[in-house]
Amino acid sequence: MDYTGESFVCTWENHHLKIRALRMNSMNALGLLKIILDAAISDGPFKISWDLRDLQRPSVLQWFEIISFVNEHSSALNRQTKKLGMLVSPRMCRIVTYAIKMSPPTCSYLVTSECKELKFFMRDI
Repeated sequence: MDYTGESFVCTWENHHLKIRALRMNSMNALGLLKIILDAAISDGPFKISWDLRDLQRPSVLQWFEIISFVNEHSSALNRQTKKLGMLVSPRMCRIVTYAIKMSPPTCSYLVTSECKELKFFMRDI
């Protein structure tokens, strides 16, 4: 499930999907992401970490595409996701936190700009 492209980079390790988003340049990126998420969901319960620090700020239209993508896949993700962690730049923290509150996941989640805080949250107990 490892993938490297111009839109995002993802790695799969020990039931932990790590995604580093770079830019939302087309709907093609969301299609590729759907394939990767479907593979992770079929593998069983997993943790997912998003690194959005390098993400170029999406346009208003792209925000709607992202939010509709999340709403469309939220039920499947809610069934299989154990933890959700989002690492964002300080300037995006408020926006991402607001977007998550619009459609919150059923698992425990953290939105932060501190890498150490996210690593601590995502560790297995």
